[in-house]
Amino acid sequence: MTPATPPVAGMSLARGVAGQGYRATATTPPSASLPRVPSLQRYETPGGRRLMLPPPHIVEGRSAGPVKSSLSGPLLLSPVRIVESRSDRTVERPAAWPGPLPPARVLQSAPITEVRICNTSDGCDALVTPTLATDSPLVLYAAGYGGNQFVENLPVTWTVPASLTPAPSEGVSTTLDGSAPGNFVVTATVIATPTLWSTSMLTVTTGALSSVVIRDAPLGDGNVVTDATRTAGTAWPLYAAGYDADDNFIADQVVTWTLDGDIGSSPPEVASSTIFTAGTVGTGSITAEASESITDSTGTITVVYGAPD
Repeated sequence: MTPATPPVAGMSLARGVAGQGYRATATTPPSASLPRVPSLQRYETPGGRRLMLPPPHIVEGRSAGPVKSSLSGPLLLSPVRIVESRSDRTVERPAAWPGPLPPARVLQSAPITEVRICNTSDGCDALVTPTLATDSPLVLYAAGYGGNQFVENLPVTWTVPASLTPAPSEGVSTTLDGSAPGNFVVTATVIATPTLWSTSMLTVTTGALSSVVIRDAPLGDGNVVTDATRTAGTAWPLYAAGYDADDNFIADQVVTWTLDGDIGSSPPEVASSTIFTAGTVGTGSITAEASESITDSTGTITVVYGAPD
């Protein structure tokens, strides 16, 4: 079969599966993947039925015969199928089409002139969730807009700080998994049009409590308490520092303190810190328990006599 008129610019026609005629394939990226209809036009099908199509939209054909526009213009394929729905406009089912025809997808009345970073797949006015925790990945989309109307998600290059590893680094969407808290800039640059780009500021917060560590200073400072020697009669403040799964300090945590061994005292039992007072000479250890699965213990604490006066 020979097409009666040349195909649409940016498209090529290839022979389809036997009995299915021609199919359209894209030759220009990314938004010209199917023919665009520039205005409301009437299209004829082989069965003589007419189809009114709203402007502008994407069409695709899947039957044996080519279809010409009733106006001078591109060759279309028949019967015409509206690819994707984005309006409530209904269209007439062409003759010989095996099932109902979905509504037309209204795409754009102007070229894509803006890209927005969104966390929904169908566009957004602004990034709805600009905050994510280190243990809660965030999916972002690069939404293309024309005339303030969402058109389609665009393949972009995602540029982020090292602590926000994108997966993938190129594509219409990406998943960010933050490993450190802070404020970070995310940039999406359209691959086909590098002069079209967008940035968004994201705030990464610490994740849920994953571990506690006994330290000898508050707020995550000081040293981790391992094996230690204390002189009888001296006091030693200890703190339960809380961390997320990426080892980011969250805050000092209220825990239950337990002294193992008759070597002194460590009141209070439930608090974010305790003071161990070395007493009887011997060895023991101290445990901080935030939950059944989140605990930490010191190394061996050895209490010795002090020097004589």
